Amino acid sequence: MARRVRGGRRMGLGIRRPQGPHRPDDLGPTNRVTHVMEEMLQALYVLTEEKGMEEVPRDAPELSELPQNVPDDLAAADYITLHGDRMRLTELGRHLGRGVVRRHRLAERLLTDVLDFDLGTEEEVACELEHIVSPELTRAICTLLGHPTTCPRGHPIPPGPCCAAHERELETAVLPLTQMAPGERGVIAHISTVDRGRLDRLSGLGIFPGDEVMLVQKSPACVIQAGETTVALDADVAGDIRVRRLDVNDGE
Repeated sequence: MARRVRGGRRMGLGIRRPQGPHRPDDLGPTNRVTHVMEEMLQALYVLTEEKGMEEVPRDAPELSELPQNVPDDLAAADYITLHGDRMRLTELGRHLGRGVVRRHRLAERLLTDVLDFDLGTEEEVACELEHIVSPELTRAICTLLGHPTTCPRGHPIPPGPCCAAHERELETAVLPLTQMAPGERGVIAHISTVDRGRLDRLSGLGIFPGDEVMLVQKSPACVIQAGETTVALDADVAGDIRVRRLDVNDGE
């Protein structure tokens, strides 16, 4: 059952319905888009782009807590097309929904990887941030995190222009393990791969997010020490391990 939270409800896709007007965005002429309209665009994007639904029925369970008039508002703004009781995103609607998903999942990464929120406690804050983060701040967060490809739950983060350009305007707080110097320590923030075999291999070696590791050497193989275990990894595998660098006094 959905749990009521401040300002709205959680829904089946981990989406919350906040109240209040929306600000203009960088993803199109969104001055007409309210928070609740963004919530439906977000849900439609996930259902169509990630779950493979070509069209979404108005009575889909994931949309049950949204007002019934929202599809009509979205259709009037040319963000969706209606085919009887089924909905399909327009190109602009898809673009807007993708932007909400991107901001939400980047916010989750920021909260868990940098601000040390426990998984599950970050959701409400991320639901707030997805509606208010500016384009400039979105880009800065993505660059700060090293352009992550997945959220803490493993769902893909839609890339932005900064990812394609590999911007490094800010010193990243989360970086590939291979970018540390031998002797440096870090905490594993996340494993940046969707390769299930690679994930299984790392977990079989006892390498998990939250573990503290030290880089022992970078060549000819990447050798890391995790607790009492020393592990040699191929460079491409080690590069998928994203760490938050520790200062020498951290943990004392």
